[in-house]
Amino acid sequence: MASNIKAGNYESLGTYFSRVGYTSAWYGKQHWETLVNDFHDLGEDPTRVVKARFKDAGIEYPKGDDRLVEHAHTIDWSIELNEETVVTEQSVAFLEAHKNDTTPFFLGVSYVRPHFPFTVQPAYASQYLDMPLPTVLPGMYDDLSAAMKSDFAKYGMGNLTETDLKKCRGVYYGMIDCVDEQVGLVLQKLDELGLREKTIVIYVADHGEMMGQHGIWYKNNYFEGAARVPFIVSMPSSAGTFAKTSDAPVGLIDLFPTLCEACGLAPPDSLEGKRLVPILTGADDGASRVVVSENKRGGEPSRMIRTSDFKYCYYQNGFEQLYKVKSEDRDVEAVNLAADTGYASVKADLKAAALLSWNPDGLSDSDD
Repeated sequence: MASNIKAGNYESLGTYFSRVGYTSAWYGKQHWETLVNDFHDLGEDPTRVVKARFKDAGIEYPKGDDRLVEHAHTIDWSIELNEETVVTEQSVAFLEAHKNDTTPFFLGVSYVRPHFPFTVQPAYASQYLDMPLPTVLPGMYDDLSAAMKSDFAKYGMGNLTETDLKKCRGVYYGMIDCVDEQVGLVLQKLDELGLREKTIVIYVADHGEMMGQHGIWYKNNYFEGAARVPFIVSMPSSAGTFAKTSDAPVGLIDLFPTLCEACGLAPPDSLEGKRLVPILTGADDGASRVVVSENKRGGEPSRMIRTSDFKYCYYQNGFEQLYKVKSEDRDVEAVNLAADTGYASVKADLKAAALLSWNPDGLSDSDD
């Protein structure tokens, strides 16, 4: 949990949009732990629904799936037994139920996949099972944080075979296809109901997946594979003309104030994110923006700051990382520049900005 979230000093998306008169619902993965998020409807737990479907189908519910890369596999049951299918069904039913409402709605559609355990139907994964592997350069292991080196050993990443790596990457790409299909069904329903031109649609993810880049897997690090996520916005055409793409650094913390402005609402005072509408319209190129992220893994607090050109990571044990992120090189984080004297002033400036008002003692340890 973020270091600056204190009980009573925030208002969540669900609480806010419910308070200002929206019909609110959130279906699927919640993962907001002890934070209060008062949506009107959270639906039935997809896991419970799926377990009942397995029972009705006379199929034993899978047990023992874990996060290990070498245990990635395809599954032989129908997509109706995927939790993602349940989330889509609940979301489509919500749209049907509120298609003629005069009050606005807020709908959160939250899928677990793509995520470990690495499992998906073969129809999604088969075309990806022989994808080329990322290049892992000598020295990349040395540039991992202590927490990532611990995970590297804990999960046996150094023992993975080429077969393990290709299969897991193929399954992960298949999980993306699976979710893409489900998102398409929700958007299709919006179109069928004539709601698309009345609805703001934003697609984001809470984290990425290293998929073997730098020789590591999972999240809990600041490399682009784990920390950089989709942030896709679809606005009604009646709202104006919007930029196609932007390279501006933005964060999930910017989602809340952006939604408020796009909906013509005053944001809560507690928000720290910045509105992105000027970037969406092209009025601001966002080149001066910075993004800050923080984590605590294995008892090791850390913080990252990313600009348009550089990414700097500070770990409380003194370890540092500095990478160019604006490069034609496909692997822009191949060389850690933290010890390069030619970048000393860049590092010093970014370090000062990263540590400004930081409260590492307020971080909760990430254990997933």
